[in-house]
Amino acid sequence: MLILGQTAGLPPVPTNLSVTDRRRGRTVIVEWFAEPQESSIHGSPVLFLLEERHHVGRHFSAARLSSWVARHRSSRTNVTLKNLLRPGHWYQFRVAAVSANGTRGFSEPSLPFTLSVGMTNCLWLTSHSHAELWCCSQYTT
Repeated sequence: MLILGQTAGLPPVPTNLSVTDRRRGRTVIVEWFAEPQESSIHGSPVLFLLEERHHVGRHFSAARLSSWVARHRSSRTNVTLKNLLRPGHWYQFRVAAVSANGTRGFSEPSLPFTLSVGMTNCLWLTSHSHAELWCCSQYTT
């Protein structure tokens, strides 16, 4: 039996996925932690695949979420999405580290996220055990 956690040459699953809403220009930054990658350790360069799922509505409903869709590929541990997300939609993101040897799979999904209305510079901090919303300015006038 193949156990991914013990398979040599596969990059670790990314952790600590966070989503920051910059609001200006509907810009969202998605960041995550990945252990330092060296081609010699994993056999090939590592790329990160960011996926997204969403639904339209005022309130989040897991049952209404779309299927996961690839949103971005990068060798960096962050992605800036400009004018790609729409107000009135709820989103979740997840990321996988992929090498020529394969992947161990996707991270835990981010907390549900919607573009802020009346809030600026907010950051969702997530981990396996909890989540917090931090805003530099709670409400604009």
